[in-house]
Amino acid sequence: MTDCEHSLGCDFARSMNRDSDANSPHRLARDLQRANLEVLAERKRSVELLAELNRTQSELSRVKSSATLETDSRLQAEVALGESQERLQLALDAAGLALWDCRYPFTDVYLSARWGELLGDIALEGNWRAADLVERLHPEELDGLRRQLRRVLDGEVQRTSVEYRFKAGEEWVWLEAHAMVAEVDLRGRVTRLMGTQANITKRKQIEEKATQALLMAEQASRAKSEFLANISHEIRTPLNAIMGLNQLLLGSQQSNEHRQWLQLMDDSSRVLLNLLNDVLDFARIEAGKLHLENIAFPLRPLFESTSKTYLEQARLKSVDMKVYMSPELPSSMLGDPLRIRQVLTNLLSNAVKFTPAGGQISLSVDASREAGLVKRLIFKVADSGIGIAPEQHKAMFEAFTQADSSTARQHGGSGLGLAICATLVKAMGGRIRLESSLGQGCKFEVELPVKDISLPKSDQKMAPQTVAKADVLTDRRFENIRVIVAEDNTVNVRLMRDALRQIGCEVRVARNGDEAIKQWREWTADLVLMDVQMPGVSGLEATARIRELERRMQRPPVPILAVTANAMAGDQEAYLAAGMSGYVSKPVDFPRLFQTMSKALETRASGEVRDTQPSEGHAIYPASTRKRNAHIQQTLERKTKSLQSALARRDPTAAQLELEALVEALSALRAERVLRICRGLEMARHAGEWGLFARAFPLLEAEIAALIGQLGSGTVGGT
Repeated sequence: MTDCEHSLGCDFARSMNRDSDANSPHRLARDLQRANLEVLAERKRSVELLAELNRTQSELSRVKSSATLETDSRLQAEVALGESQERLQLALDAAGLALWDCRYPFTDVYLSARWGELLGDIALEGNWRAADLVERLHPEELDGLRRQLRRVLDGEVQRTSVEYRFKAGEEWVWLEAHAMVAEVDLRGRVTRLMGTQANITKRKQIEEKATQALLMAEQASRAKSEFLANISHEIRTPLNAIMGLNQLLLGSQQSNEHRQWLQLMDDSSRVLLNLLNDVLDFARIEAGKLHLENIAFPLRPLFESTSKTYLEQARLKSVDMKVYMSPELPSSMLGDPLRIRQVLTNLLSNAVKFTPAGGQISLSVDASREAGLVKRLIFKVADSGIGIAPEQHKAMFEAFTQADSSTARQHGGSGLGLAICATLVKAMGGRIRLESSLGQGCKFEVELPVKDISLPKSDQKMAPQTVAKADVLTDRRFENIRVIVAEDNTVNVRLMRDALRQIGCEVRVARNGDEAIKQWREWTADLVLMDVQMPGVSGLEATARIRELERRMQRPPVPILAVTANAMAGDQEAYLAAGMSGYVSKPVDFPRLFQTMSKALETRASGEVRDTQPSEGHAIYPASTRKRNAHIQQTLERKTKSLQSALARRDPTAAQLELEALVEALSALRAERVLRICRGLEMARHAGEWGLFARAFPLLEAEIAALIGQLGSGTVGGT
């Protein structure tokens, strides 16, 4: 078949060899028509085949393109993942962190290569048995690590961190681990943990050095405080004799010339005492042991008595001093009268010291009001003295600073006064300002927040009053009062004995604590003046023994006053905790001593009357008060028993909590004495002095028992 025949789809030779009928024109035309139809059909099939082929090629091209895109995306993702992992590794390396990974059942742990670098052991990489790693943990940290791990596995936390020691070779290194939950199953159970480790050995070494340095600093501070306390005691003891004997001489018949000499001695002694007090106050401030009272006191008497002293000093120096007190002043306020007086004293003392003859000093005391209520107390001290240059104002409130070196030579002083003033004013929530220029005098303005209260007249009568020196040794309130003086210093013994005898007291002397106890047993004393630091049995121990004997023998408690040169913060609370009734500091100020003695004797007398014969006015009281008092009684009884239990266990945390609860209950009663005993017990607990705590606790029990009795009888009540 020719190519043409093949393309047309027929065999011409075969067709031509047929019979004549087959070669007739009609037959030929029919055959040609059929051939054309077949050719068309074949062509159609070819076109369809070609189209199918094109479609297949297009699909193959699309699939190829899709595969190419997918391959490119996968390659890009792999590249990005590699870069991310590289960045993570760089970050871990930069932070000095190693990775660990642990899956359920947590028997194996994967460690990254960084572990070996951190610990100097290249073997610490790859999969490790958890038990093998546990063997290298420090025994002291094992329990803590287990507790933290258990919290994570129990679902309490999703993340945690812990510091522990790990054995690396022959050394222990400190590691800091951070862990997180990486996977959980359908039931919420943790199935995978991951985390990082960091070697913190150097940091721990630095912290240890810092801790040691802090301990050394604290020890040095304690040593300094002890030194100051001791040196204070050593200075105050002879100073007490000098000032006391001087007062005895001033109270006797003397010529005018001799009296002037004695007055100069007295003034010089007081200057020395003020310097000593400044140093001690600064030491307290530096040690963070400054304690502020928050008690009610009448305001005007404080400023009147303080200014009176400096009015006389100014007059003697030919300086005109004026005092103005606003009628708007509250009658009384809550605060620390001793510290307010100290600030005022420092400012007035400087004004008198630096103002020349013919100059002027003024003290003004005022109050600012808001909405009709007194909110701030303002007092100003101005003088026409030497003044202070503006550039030195800030430095004047710094310790050991004076305007120039010639100031100390000409006027004396420690340079601590204004620094102490600034600290005290700030501690009381106030502020102090200075206005001055060289040669133009100074003006100090102090503002203090005020809580205005009203004191009953009876309380105002009990406010401290200044006793004139001339009347000190002619006071006959103490006629035939029996006093035991426990004192080991011979000069102080003679001083106290002579002073007490001059006011009518009967005196017996004890040279140590044992003798004081013996005198108390053999002689019915009305009062004991007890030195604290004595050879053998100390004053504190003697007091505790006397209190115990009083309970056993059912004798009424005798007032015991601490008379000591110890003047550091916390001394008073410790003495009260030991069972003492009050505190007088050496050098003894006789007006203050006699006032304290009088108050102690009056308290004892009123206590005896109250216990045996309660007044009818207090025997019946409202049901609401009875209910409130009954609740306070129950609280006091319960907390006292809990505190006793904490004491038996020597549990400092429980003791602190129970003391705080007791203080809260007692604050409603304003039971100041019992509150002071609680503060003393708190100091003993904080210092770990369980012996003192145990000796003082029976005193607290007795005081609370008496208080509970008064609550029941209605002689006291909650506020």
